[in-house]
Amino acid sequence: MECPFIAIAWSIWAIQTVILALLAIIALVRRERVDSREARDVLVLAAHSDDCVITAGEYAIDAIRAGRKVNIVYLTCGSEDPHDARSAVRKHEAIAAWSLAGLDARNLIFLDLPHSPIKGPPAYNPQTLEPAQTLLRQEVAHLPPGAAVFLPAAGESHCDHQELRCLALDIIQAANRPDLHVFEAAEYNKYCSLRQPHRVLKYISQLLPLLGQRLITSEEYSRAGFCTGLRGCIRPPDRERLALKQTLLRQFKSEDGAMLVKYFGFRDIYRQIENVAATARAPERHPFFFLMGNQFLSPMVLWMCLHVWSGIALLGATGIWMVAQHATSATTVIFAILTFVIIFILLLRARAVERKLNFVALACGVMIGICL
Repeated sequence: MECPFIAIAWSIWAIQTVILALLAIIALVRRERVDSREARDVLVLAAHSDDCVITAGEYAIDAIRAGRKVNIVYLTCGSEDPHDARSAVRKHEAIAAWSLAGLDARNLIFLDLPHSPIKGPPAYNPQTLEPAQTLLRQEVAHLPPGAAVFLPAAGESHCDHQELRCLALDIIQAANRPDLHVFEAAEYNKYCSLRQPHRVLKYISQLLPLLGQRLITSEEYSRAGFCTGLRGCIRPPDRERLALKQTLLRQFKSEDGAMLVKYFGFRDIYRQIENVAATARAPERHPFFFLMGNQFLSPMVLWMCLHVWSGIALLGATGIWMVAQHATSATTVIFAILTFVIIFILLLRARAVERKLNFVALACGVMIGICL
């Protein structure tokens, strides 16, 4: 005897699976655009010494090769005290790294503000920011016509990145330089949407029982990206340029250069800010995202998570119902054993909020199966 409820539920779940799979395929096909334009004179604004390589390393390398003017401004010294040993080390690492790309130390400007905790508050105040603002205004004012400016993207997790973004947008807007090409690049954020299909794929795979993080191991699937708005851009493929970017990252030994290559040694992804004034007024946090564990999920990704949990619940309900109806069948017994093994494993690994919800979903399914 079949259970109409379970049959209908599985049918609906299968239809949703097809729809979500098609959406995921469309997102994967919708890749970044290739920016084949020649690199411009560029000003790269970085909160910390390694940030400029992570966000605009390839673009800056192309600009240096093309004989363009490249300046890099560092907001903080990378330490709590601009005069301590760590600050000196990080400054030396930045100079040594960019010298490998052919950039002179005179093109690096250190504003030497103290490094802030990731979640804030900022280690500086409006008074200590004034000299930095003055220098930034001068840099923007003296940029060649049509130059590019790179700054942190919206939604960054680190407060230094947020502060630098706001400061730069205000200064560029006040400078009244419509000729400038302002680009934003993401480095750290906790947003997850179908605009970042690889990141979504890794996040969803971690919800699956027995698989966890084993399904996808590449750190590139964790990299930050743009979750709303226009697609990002990438430079035309160039293995030598990417290898040089990774070499530059290895120079930052105080931040574990090998780890930087592992997590950030990938191609630059950036996009142009068309309306600086409107962007400066926009909120830092993207709307319509839901906090789940340590990630902000878009409605579509949340639907994918609910789909996984509903499948786990249906698995539990089906297993219990089959045991009740066909306790003597060998297939049923095997199915029931597998279900309870999954329950046991979920209990052992129920650490993150998302995995705890796996167990809750399975427990709800078991209760539904008992009621049926």
